[in-house]
Amino acid sequence: MATLLTVCTGNICRSPIAAMLLESQLSTEGLTVASAGTHPQEGAMMPRPAQAVAHRLGISSATYKRHRARMLRTADVDAAALILAMSRDHRRFIADIRPSARSKTFTIREFARLTRDLSEQDLRVLSRNTKEADLAERLSELAGLVASQRGKAHPPKAPGDDDIVDPYRKSRFVYRRSGTQLEDAARQTSLAIRTVLTT
Repeated sequence: MATLLTVCTGNICRSPIAAMLLESQLSTEGLTVASAGTHPQEGAMMPRPAQAVAHRLGISSATYKRHRARMLRTADVDAAALILAMSRDHRRFIADIRPSARSKTFTIREFARLTRDLSEQDLRVLSRNTKEADLAERLSELAGLVASQRGKAHPPKAPGDDDIVDPYRKSRFVYRRSGTQLEDAARQTSLAIRTVLTT
């Protein structure tokens, strides 16, 4: 069993939508996609504008209405083979509570950006090298490969380009922008993960 964890602040907008997108795009047996928040109101539902974004992205109403916010715990960090934060602040929070998790923690846009600089051949070589490994090991190896791209790949035009914009209590335009960023990042992230896990 392998766990991919997405993290934001309240666990009611960005990280649950990211988790739902990744789960639908990966649907790999033995892979669990979970989400949590650094400062959530536990048990809170997704606000209506976030639900509207999820609906627009093709997530079923049964899925997004079932979601309840939950607190990120160190046990979640330890159990995850790959952690995708929604912003650099969340990535820093995770590194502060578990310094050893730095190499497996990225913002989702950072992960997508770094994997774009990896060729499909790079990913397929990794897949062949880890063919006998379980899913968690393969996902961990992918995280290590992507982490090795830090400092090599082209940097973002602005540091904030690695963040998903926080839409909470903002306009519907900001919610739509956040959703578009999540959709693009999840698509590239899923492509890289599928190449390694299913080849």
